[in-house]
Amino acid sequence: MSEFRWYKRIGKLLPGRLVNYFDQLLIYAGLDIHGDDWLGFVLVFSVLSMIAGVMVTYEITQDARISAGLGVVLGVGVAVLNYVWILIREDRRTTFVESVLPDMLSLVVANMRSGMTPEKAMIVSSRDEFGILSQEIRLSLKKTITGESFIEALSYVATRINSESLKQTVSLLTEGIRSGGELATLLEESSQNVRNLQLMKQEIRASIVMYIIFIFIAIGLASPLLYGISIYLTSTIGNMVASIDIPPDVLESSFIKLSGSDVSIPFLIQFSTINLIIGSIMGGLIIGMIEGGSAKKGFKYVPLLLVISLSIFYAIQIVLTQSLGTFQ
Repeated sequence: MSEFRWYKRIGKLLPGRLVNYFDQLLIYAGLDIHGDDWLGFVLVFSVLSMIAGVMVTYEITQDARISAGLGVVLGVGVAVLNYVWILIREDRRTTFVESVLPDMLSLVVANMRSGMTPEKAMIVSSRDEFGILSQEIRLSLKKTITGESFIEALSYVATRINSESLKQTVSLLTEGIRSGGELATLLEESSQNVRNLQLMKQEIRASIVMYIIFIFIAIGLASPLLYGISIYLTSTIGNMVASIDIPPDVLESSFIKLSGSDVSIPFLIQFSTINLIIGSIMGGLIIGMIEGGSAKKGFKYVPLLLVISLSIFYAIQIVLTQSLGTFQ
């Protein structure tokens, strides 16, 4: 893509292993962009975001340290969000392909048993309702026009989608073609195995739904409630202690020492907010591990947990202050 060309020079300065990793990841995500182009673009955009963040926050706070810190956080956040977006896109493609793979294999088997060759059966079976899978198969089989064998073209499909079920099916089909086995029977068994695996995953997901609900309640409801109430109580007790007028001689003779807390309320609010953000991110990743066996499947839950937990945290402080007030 020509619009990414000048970013390539920046991307080429990055380690080759990192560029190769993003080359493959972008293919899995269905993006027709080279890894060095993408990395160069994200790096430049992140640096510009960091500079803009520093300038804006400095105009507001007039504090160089705070401005630098927020600018770095913004720049890193932009880079991380771009990476997370690619992972989510890749995961959605994989999930969709694995959901339609058994039906497509069954259709291929039916076409082969009607007398079609494997290549013809694959082309005819690549219907529009199979979406991404059909598109990738058609793209791969076009390579046979340029002289590549059907096996080479079929193997190309497995490099475009990050699905173990698809890779195993393609491997089984290519080995069957080489050995001259009964392809229709092999594909029928493979289709049934993929379908059984999907049913097993659904049963496992149903059995662990209580764990997911527990994590949601703990992070999205219990944690912000406890943080909010704790800060309110700390503020109230601190104001109570400050308002008590006890003579100095009584304090000196008493074994109970009353003194205000050295920890400020703004610090507690910042500390709680950071903990809720970290907890929401970790909770989302844990849910992804429990539900789908992969942490990246949990990125979609992170924004929801962040919105719920932070909203409840700030709302509970407003509600308590407005309804109960504080001791001055």
